[in-house]
Amino acid sequence: MKVIVKYFSIHRDMTDKTEEEVQLDREATLKDLLNRLIESYPRLKDAKDYTVISINGDFAEEKSKLKDGDVVALFPPVGGG
Repeated sequence: MKVIVKYFSIHRDMTDKTEEEVQLDREATLKDLLNRLIESYPRLKDAKDYTVISINGDFAEEKSKLKDGDVVALFPPVGGG
């Protein structure tokens, strides 16, 4: 299956990309995708603890299953007050 990964802010800086298409096994989870991305971009490991991730606009957990065509976004937490 293929998913689209979108990078924002520091994640864009770490990958030098705004988005990319990633090929994964059919039963892949978000954790599988993250491991693949860290293999390709080791600097992402430093940002893992403060990365917010969404799948198709909904917040997601590492155990979330991915589907063909999903859009996964990685971005830092947003604060305000």
